[in-house]
Amino acid sequence: MLRASLFILLLSSTINAYSNQAEPLTIRLLQMTDSSCSNNYTNTDITIPDGCIQYQIHLSNTFPEVLRNLSIVSKIPQYTHLQQTPLLIINDQPPQKVTYSIQQHPEQDGDTLRMTLKELHPTTEQATIIQYSVKIDE
Repeated sequence: MLRASLFILLLSSTINAYSNQAEPLTIRLLQMTDSSCSNNYTNTDITIPDGCIQYQIHLSNTFPEVLRNLSIVSKIPQYTHLQQTPLLIINDQPPQKVTYSIQQHPEQDGDTLRMTLKELHPTTEQATIIQYSVKIDE
């Protein structure tokens, strides 16, 4: 089983992706903030209570074949809640909903967000992004 990890600096979170195939998978994360949650995100590392953080997970399959049954695990940071459910963006196609579940961990540093992709085509064929946002509690 392939496992790739990326450390998220803002709010100290980790993202992992798992595949049933041991083929190359690359993960890149972009995060942007919006202090008023008005969909005007900027590349700053500072936001305020009641503001939003948008995460974009860029997935690249560098193998020439389709990767199947990907499980992407991320954290919903402590003192935040899911604002926008995960969306799958492939090239210029309309966004699609992503199958996801949330495991709550009241005593820990936030909840777990688990997302599932049935397949990931080679990167030369498509750019694949999963996008979601969280809102900072007041």
